[in-house]
Amino acid sequence: WHEVTAKNAADAPVGREGATAVLYGLEMWIFAGYNGGWLNDLHYFDIQAEMWHEVIASNAPSERYSHSAVLDAEQRMWIFGVKGRDDSDSQ
Repeated sequence: WHEVTAKNAADAPVGREGATAVLYGLEMWIFAGYNGGWLNDLHYFDIQAEMWHEVIASNAPSERYSHSAVLDAEQRMWIFGVKGRDDSDSQ
């Protein structure tokens, strides 16, 4: 184990809790979370290049935290559940 510092640390997503992360090849994808406000942003960290990238998604799921995420056999990230602005918004 060793700590990795991103080469583009200024582009790293804001700190958060309740986000989900999945590993896709040599990329760690994170979605949403909470940092004093609900988030629905999507970022990935390229483990080999040690670089963060933000992905601007059209039709992104609503803001949420404390949800679940999995990567399926076709390399799609599935998001389920929500705790956020409207807890009844379980998708």
